[in-house]
Amino acid sequence: MKRRTLLSLLASFGLVLGGVAAQSVFYVDAKTGNDLNSGTTPTRAWKSLKKASSALPKNSVLLVMPGTYSVNTTNELWPVTFGISDQSNCKIIAVGGPAVTIIDGGGSSSLGLVRFRSNARKLRFTGFTFQNMGTASFFSTAIRMGSYTGGVYSCSDVEVDHCVFKNVWRALVIFGSQSGTLISTGNRFHDNLILNSKGQSIAAYGKGINYIYNNTIVKSAHDGIFLSDSAVKEYCGAVVYNNLCYGGGTTGILADATAFNATKTLGPKVLHNAAFLNTTAQFSGFPVGKTNLSVDPLFVNLLQGDFRLKATSPLIDAGTNAFPVLRHDADAYPRAFDAKGKGRVADIGAYEFHRNDMTVTVPLKVGTTGNVKFTGPPGAGLVLFALDDGALLTPYGILLIDLPTFIPALTAVGGIPGNRAILIPNIPSLAGLRLVLQGAWLNPTKGLLELLNVSHQVL
Repeated sequence: MKRRTLLSLLASFGLVLGGVAAQSVFYVDAKTGNDLNSGTTPTRAWKSLKKASSALPKNSVLLVMPGTYSVNTTNELWPVTFGISDQSNCKIIAVGGPAVTIIDGGGSSSLGLVRFRSNARKLRFTGFTFQNMGTASFFSTAIRMGSYTGGVYSCSDVEVDHCVFKNVWRALVIFGSQSGTLISTGNRFHDNLILNSKGQSIAAYGKGINYIYNNTIVKSAHDGIFLSDSAVKEYCGAVVYNNLCYGGGTTGILADATAFNATKTLGPKVLHNAAFLNTTAQFSGFPVGKTNLSVDPLFVNLLQGDFRLKATSPLIDAGTNAFPVLRHDADAYPRAFDAKGKGRVADIGAYEFHRNDMTVTVPLKVGTTGNVKFTGPPGAGLVLFALDDGALLTPYGILLIDLPTFIPALTAVGGIPGNRAILIPNIPSLAGLRLVLQGAWLNPTKGLLELLNVSHQVL
């Protein structure tokens, strides 16, 4: 095992920081924050998402520290709404991911725990758990995009990914807009896990081209995905690919009578999905075709809640890559792993089958030594560093670090399986810096290279 420090990389920091200087970084901390703070450093963090939604400027990164965000703990007021003022090109990132960063509805039946409006264009919201919502309202949903009113209440080009939804009424609703108004379009909802929703897990209305892909939906009380244009009655323009709907109370994916126009020439695109053991039907209301599969997904362990795919799953390499953005799965592993030697194609569902892993076992912090663990077939392990994340499909998998802020650092000594120790120098100004790490597996004998998991570390 070889110890690698970042001291040799600090010169590179000066070269790359200019590439991200336009994005200011703000912090929210449910445990130690205060909404009277400036939000500009970890020690001056805001406390609530409500405060962040009103104060976050455009072109910013908001790092939401681990904790529970609710009415009781952080004085939230539902819905927390982004995009009333200009909050375009923002990233809202749950530090530590959905296991530790939680938005708790406390039984609320609000018309959205989090809502996005027209000035949130190109905003990304990633890595949270949403839980505990009531069932009293038809409009009750964890994520709300758009409105029949349209205009300033519309929502376009927002990305929500890598979240977990547990015991909510609906995870996502995208509302269509009346004719002559600004519609909600270009939104992306992907690589999310939705468990035990009390209504339809996902509902998409209206003719906007909104992308719903690579989500796993388990035991929805109603439809897994519902497609409609019941308010405007033009057609539904949703693009629904690579989703898995399992064990729901009614239909896996349902398009109602208003989802297509009168001549059936315009409507949703529903391809490369899977549905199994839904009570009423697996698919209904649209041409099923050959790519939508009614097969057992072969989860690793359904009873223990492990919804990853076994090596024999028919969903492996059964999806498509036809999306504006292809990132990583719910385990932070790059999409489009070539499991069968037939090319790089995404699997169906929230989890991509893979063989190697890179895991940060000891977090990276200023003045301490962190640790990265590699597991899987033997080879050499690399760690790539950057100051931002990316999504570039390469012959070696998806590069999940940002090339303009890439820091040339690798730990090439030692083998896989094994560990890499990474010493962060005791420089106070590094505190709060966000590093993006991605592993890579190299087999020098066979000349093979495979990009592995990504990890986000706040020093």
